[in-house]
Amino acid sequence: MIGCKCTCERDMHLFCPGPKRLLALDGGGVRGAISVAFLEEIEAVLSKHVQKPVHLSNWFDLIGGTSTGAIIAGALAMGFATADIKRFYFELAPKVFKRPFWRIVGLQAKFDARALRKEINDIVGQITLGSEQLNTGFCLVSKRMDTGSPWILSNNSRARYWETTTGEHSFTGNKHYPLANLVRASTAAPFYFEPEELPIVEGEKPGYFVDGGVTPHNNPSLMLFLMTILDAYKIGWTAKPEQLTIVSIGTGSHRDRVIPEELGMGRATRLAISALKSLMNDVQTFVRSFRGEAARR
Repeated sequence: MIGCKCTCERDMHLFCPGPKRLLALDGGGVRGAISVAFLEEIEAVLSKHVQKPVHLSNWFDLIGGTSTGAIIAGALAMGFATADIKRFYFELAPKVFKRPFWRIVGLQAKFDARALRKEINDIVGQITLGSEQLNTGFCLVSKRMDTGSPWILSNNSRARYWETTTGEHSFTGNKHYPLANLVRASTAAPFYFEPEELPIVEGEKPGYFVDGGVTPHNNPSLMLFLMTILDAYKIGWTAKPEQLTIVSIGTGSHRDRVIPEELGMGRATRLAISALKSLMNDVQTFVRSFRGEAARR
């Protein structure tokens, strides 16, 4: 590409000049199949337009997701076709969302994380976040519960925490984290799956990560947009209509009505879960409203 000195495909997508395309994928559990259906149609339309097969990792310069969206985003960034991802979902859901016989409700997660980990490993293998097998920009959202902080992890090689450091303030560089562990961290929905532990600083306790859906970024489109334009991230895209296209795909929504007198046993717990779900819905509505207003401008 003219005017670009990047040597790998990932960095050409992220840092070379020219119009950019961003794809954001919401969380939503098995409803991720809805996202896959939309992506399948997008892939078909693009392939017809250019009159040859299109992989979305070649079309989009940054693909990011939360929770189930992180699984899809990772597979797309690796160059998988949507037909492959559709097959993953049909095979993954029955294996992962199968409630084990020996689980104690309230003391153990509803589903066995080992099944989810195995399925993710089968898809992404042993590659790390820094691997050039990720053909384009990639990002996922998780929540580090022991510090209460959202983690926005990407394969941006200019990012502050990309390289491992040594000395008094040492930490493991993001580029070295196995992609499978990061995706598992983004999908570790509280109550449904056990948290994922990731080493942060050698000799200290690991970080304790849960589903990115419990951050404000279950719909990650606003966060991905900010990451591409804010100086701190050193990506430097231009936020103009002719220079940036954002495609955001959700998983559908359903707002339950809570009737307290019908909650029965465990009323307080059920109310707490409903409040959390409502908060997540409110944040997603805000993101959609903000994005719509920005598009009109």
